[in-house]
Amino acid sequence: MSDQLRPLLRLGDTHAAVAAVRAILRKVGCLAPHEPELDVVDVQLATGIRFFQQSHGLKADGIVGPQTWARLQEAQWDLGERELRFRPEAMMRGRDVTALQRRLSDLGFNCGRVDGIFGQRTEDALREFQENIGLGPDGICGSATVAAFQGLARAITGGRPERLRDSHSFDGQRTGLAGKVIVLDPGHGGEDLGCVASGLIERDVVADIGLRVERLLSEQGAVVLTTRPAHLHVAAVPDDAARALFANSQQADAVLSLHLDSCESHRASGVAAFYYGGGRQGGHSQTGELLAWELVDSVSAATGLTNLRAHTRQWDLLRLTTMPAVRLYMGYLSNDSDASRFADETFRDLMAKALTQALASTFTPVAVGA
Repeated sequence: MSDQLRPLLRLGDTHAAVAAVRAILRKVGCLAPHEPELDVVDVQLATGIRFFQQSHGLKADGIVGPQTWARLQEAQWDLGERELRFRPEAMMRGRDVTALQRRLSDLGFNCGRVDGIFGQRTEDALREFQENIGLGPDGICGSATVAAFQGLARAITGGRPERLRDSHSFDGQRTGLAGKVIVLDPGHGGEDLGCVASGLIERDVVADIGLRVERLLSEQGAVVLTTRPAHLHVAAVPDDAARALFANSQQADAVLSLHLDSCESHRASGVAAFYYGGGRQGGHSQTGELLAWELVDSVSAATGLTNLRAHTRQWDLLRLTTMPAVRLYMGYLSNDSDASRFADETFRDLMAKALTQALASTFTPVAVGA
């Protein structure tokens, strides 16, 4: 389906792209094959969209928004249905790229994170594989390369070695905070206020806490960069993909995205962290998981907020970054207790200290024998 259509599809909507959405959901097993060919988003299709979103680490709201639309386009390809190659100007993405990366990784060829994006490391690993099996190492996954993978299917172990490589490579970076490049990403910005409740605006609160964290990290020798302008009311702010690109361009050592949450139930409370992984894509950031748990544990211990644990997601900020990246929801503005605490300057200082301590612990050198 054409990316130019870019629909926003909700329950009851009609659109030319509905048929394509139905076809892809059937192909990936998220919609029964006997569902009628309607040009409207009915209950069955909305349920299939939710199932697709849940299995791909997206917000399961049954709405085809920009991220769901992009993932649907990627999901339409099986390995071998198109030629795959490295295109720096517009890198190829898809379920077929994920399958390629998974096979390369399981055979011991280091393509980096299994993320469904055909980048330079995937091309390098593919060339190495092709050379090892006697194919011309052109870095293009065509019919001959796919046939070679099929012939080696029984040799693929499925041991997920990329997780071990991720963890091992990060050990060399655990030399303390001094000199580390930390990208702080205060959520929202400009006209995007985020959550608004209890007289507080998420955009402003997270920016203020971010400034406090920046000061504390700088005192420990870290180089701190932010993803959006310091002036809160600048209209143009980057989306998640642009924030990830910024972090990658700066060769950051870690990314911390700060957010607050809200919920219809005023009882919802606590701190939760999200890192790259989960879903049918199969990718996983071992170091992102490490940072996520450090953050929720540190904040919960320091503030008494309920520890809602660390979870996997495939949001663009987490998926497109090449370093440990975590989106942290520090509390609920819709909860009177949480909101009153975030309104307090002393509590914001306490939160900033807990976040700084978590980052410091993440980069603490690994003890010999540990």
